[in-house]
Amino acid sequence: SVVLEHSLTEKLHYVLQHDLGIEQSFGNTGTSKWYGLNQYMFYDIAHNLGAGIRMEWFRDEDGARVQGNGISENYIGVTGGLNYRPIAGFTLRPEVRYDVSTNNKAYDGGTDDDQFLASLSGIFRF
Repeated sequence: SVVLEHSLTEKLHYVLQHDLGIEQSFGNTGTSKWYGLNQYMFYDIAHNLGAGIRMEWFRDEDGARVQGNGISENYIGVTGGLNYRPIAGFTLRPEVRYDVSTNNKAYDGGTDDDQFLASLSGIFRF
């Protein structure tokens, strides 16, 4: 992984991340690889509240990493959400996300090529 971060202004921050993986394929038939790019833009609304958007592209070149079916696929996701830190060491993250697969029906048990997701997560740091 390679991660580049840059503050565009005092409150606006950009992150670019690239990931690459290579592994031995199932049954020792060779190697499989996957790679992707993630881009993040964060805006500090207040000292304990930020908004962000994330755009992701992931390429499972040999179909080994995500579904393990041997079929190559591109996964694209766009996420928007908030980072709320009510106390030190704890972050609440509500998000809305849209995902699409470009070659196969990768969602809803193989019946759909896209999905929407709303979620809430909590992160404790120690």
